[in-house]
Amino acid sequence: MSEESKLVSVLAPSERSELDKLGHSLAYEFSVAVVDSESLRVVAPDFGDWRQLKIKENSELYDAVRYLDMRGLIERHPENSNWIQIRQETEATA
Repeated sequence: MSEESKLVSVLAPSERSELDKLGHSLAYEFSVAVVDSESLRVVAPDFGDWRQLKIKENSELYDAVRYLDMRGLIERHPENSNWIQIRQETEATA
């Protein structure tokens, strides 16, 4: 058994919950950073600021958007599904 798996196996339930929160927080920050660096900022006069995506399957950007979308943190532009906005982590539904 590795040192990491030993650490996880001895965590109390409250510590495991804290670990899950920390993991989501880190994944959120990383995913937002990937989207910001791998997409183009677009300002739509009637809709505000958006990120224009050009996603290649099995890329870091693909995984970042997939993660954010699975947590309910992606809002898609009503007229262009390649434009997204990222909600605050506190708005996550999963």
